[in-house]
Amino acid sequence: MKIETINPPRSNGDCYRTLEDFRIDGSAVGAPDLHVREGFEFDGASVPRAFWLTTFPPGDTRVLEAACGHDFLYRRHPPCWTRRKADRWFLWKIRRDGVPLVHALRAYIGLRIGGFIAWRKGGRGK
Repeated sequence: MKIETINPPRSNGDCYRTLEDFRIDGSAVGAPDLHVREGFEFDGASVPRAFWLTTFPPGDTRVLEAACGHDFLYRRHPPCWTRRKADRWFLWKIRRDGVPLVHALRAYIGLRIGGFIAWRKGGRGK
Protein backbone atom coordinates (compact mmCIF):
# COMPACT_ATOMS: atom_id res chain seq x y z
CA MET A 1 0.00 0.00 0.00
CA LYS A 2 1.32 3.43 -0.88
CA ILE A 3 0.62 6.25 1.56
CA GLU A 4 1.78 9.78 2.14
CA THR A 5 2.25 11.62 5.38
CA ILE A 6 0.09 14.70 5.72
CA ASN A 7 2.13 17.48 7.33
CA PRO A 8 1.10 18.96 9.60
CA PRO A 9 -1.57 16.53 10.80
CA ARG A 10 -5.04 17.85 10.11
CA SER A 11 -7.20 19.14 12.95
CA ASN A 12 -9.30 15.95 12.86
CA GLY A 13 -6.24 13.88 13.72
CA ASP A 14 -5.53 12.45 10.27
CA CYS A 15 -1.87 12.25 9.39
CA TYR A 16 -1.73 9.73 6.50
CA ARG A 17 -3.49 9.45 3.14
CA THR A 18 -3.69 6.41 0.86
CA LEU A 19 -2.26 6.92 -2.62
CA GLU A 20 -3.88 3.81 -4.05
CA ASP A 21 -6.84 1.55 -3.36
CA PHE A 22 -6.33 -0.92 -0.52
CA ARG A 23 -8.10 -4.28 -0.05
CA ILE A 24 -9.24 -5.52 3.36
CA ASP A 25 -9.23 -9.34 3.30
CA GLY A 26 -12.33 -10.16 5.30
CA SER A 27 -11.89 -13.91 4.92
CA ALA A 28 -9.43 -13.78 7.82
CA VAL A 29 -12.36 -13.08 10.19
CA GLY A 30 -15.34 -14.46 8.28
CA ALA A 31 -16.44 -11.16 6.80
CA PRO A 32 -16.70 -9.81 3.24
CA ASP A 33 -13.69 -8.22 1.56
CA LEU A 34 -13.76 -4.43 1.39
CA HIS A 35 -11.89 -1.80 -0.57
CA VAL A 36 -10.50 1.39 0.88
CA ARG A 37 -10.35 3.95 -1.90
CA GLU A 38 -7.38 6.12 -2.75
CA GLY A 39 -7.43 9.34 -0.74
CA PHE A 40 -8.68 7.80 2.55
CA GLU A 41 -7.15 9.65 5.49
CA PHE A 42 -6.30 7.93 8.76
CA ASP A 43 -4.28 8.59 11.89
CA GLY A 44 -2.16 5.45 12.08
CA ALA A 45 -2.13 3.20 15.12
CA SER A 46 -3.01 5.23 18.21
CA VAL A 47 -0.70 3.75 20.82
CA PRO A 48 -0.20 5.76 24.03
CA ARG A 49 3.43 6.81 24.45
CA ALA A 50 3.83 4.73 27.63
CA PHE A 51 3.27 1.57 25.56
CA TRP A 52 5.56 2.30 22.59
CA LEU A 53 8.31 -0.01 23.87
CA THR A 54 5.93 -2.88 24.64
CA THR A 55 3.83 -2.68 21.45
CA PHE A 56 5.03 -0.33 18.71
CA PRO A 57 5.38 3.43 18.17
CA PRO A 58 3.03 5.42 15.90
CA GLY A 59 4.17 5.30 12.30
CA ASP A 60 5.65 1.80 12.58
CA THR A 61 5.56 0.66 8.95
CA ARG A 62 4.55 -2.87 9.98
CA VAL A 63 1.19 -1.59 11.20
CA LEU A 64 0.22 1.18 8.78
CA GLU A 65 -1.87 -1.04 6.47
CA ALA A 66 -3.64 -2.57 9.46
CA ALA A 67 -4.21 0.89 10.96
CA CYS A 68 -5.68 2.13 7.67
CA GLY A 69 -8.07 -0.80 7.38
CA HIS A 70 -9.02 -0.65 11.06
CA ASP A 71 -9.75 3.08 10.90
CA PHE A 72 -11.88 2.49 7.80
CA LEU A 73 -13.88 -0.24 9.56
CA TYR A 74 -14.36 1.86 12.71
CA ARG A 75 -15.55 4.89 10.74
CA ARG A 76 -17.82 3.16 8.23
CA HIS A 77 -19.31 0.19 10.15
CA PRO A 78 -19.77 -1.82 6.94
CA PRO A 79 -22.46 -4.53 6.87
CA CYS A 80 -21.33 -7.88 8.32
CA TRP A 81 -18.43 -6.23 10.15
CA THR A 82 -18.61 -5.89 13.94
CA ARG A 83 -16.20 -4.14 16.24
CA ARG A 84 -14.91 -7.55 17.36
CA LYS A 85 -14.25 -8.58 13.74
CA ALA A 86 -12.50 -5.27 13.05
CA ASP A 87 -10.24 -5.75 16.07
CA ARG A 88 -9.56 -9.41 15.22
CA TRP A 89 -8.71 -8.38 11.64
CA PHE A 90 -6.24 -5.79 12.98
CA LEU A 91 -4.58 -8.48 15.11
CA TRP A 92 -4.41 -10.89 12.15
CA LYS A 93 -2.99 -8.20 9.86
CA ILE A 94 -0.26 -6.93 12.18
CA ARG A 95 0.84 -10.51 12.90
CA ARG A 96 0.94 -11.21 9.17
CA ASP A 97 2.99 -8.05 8.66
CA GLY A 98 5.66 -9.00 11.21
CA VAL A 99 4.65 -7.69 14.62
CA PRO A 100 5.73 -10.19 17.32
CA LEU A 101 2.86 -12.06 18.97
CA VAL A 102 3.31 -10.55 22.43
CA HIS A 103 3.29 -7.00 21.03
CA ALA A 104 0.32 -7.74 18.77
CA LEU A 105 -1.68 -9.17 21.67
CA ARG A 106 -0.99 -6.07 23.76
CA ALA A 107 -2.31 -3.88 20.93
CA TYR A 108 -5.36 -6.12 20.52
CA ILE A 109 -6.15 -6.05 24.24
CA GLY A 110 -5.83 -2.25 24.17
CA LEU A 111 -8.34 -2.11 21.30
CA ARG A 112 -10.78 -4.37 23.12
CA ILE A 113 -10.53 -2.28 26.30
CA GLY A 114 -10.56 1.23 24.84
CA GLY A 115 -11.83 0.96 21.28
CA PHE A 116 -15.53 1.18 22.08
CA ILE A 117 -15.43 4.97 22.23
CA ALA A 118 -13.94 5.30 18.74
CA TRP A 119 -16.34 2.63 17.41
CA ARG A 120 -19.37 4.57 18.70
CA LYS A 121 -18.13 7.86 17.26
CA GLY A 122 -17.22 6.30 13.92
CA GLY A 123 -20.67 5.10 12.94
CA ARG A 124 -22.03 8.64 12.83
CA GLY A 125 -20.09 9.67 9.75
CA LYS A 126 -20.97 6.90 7.31
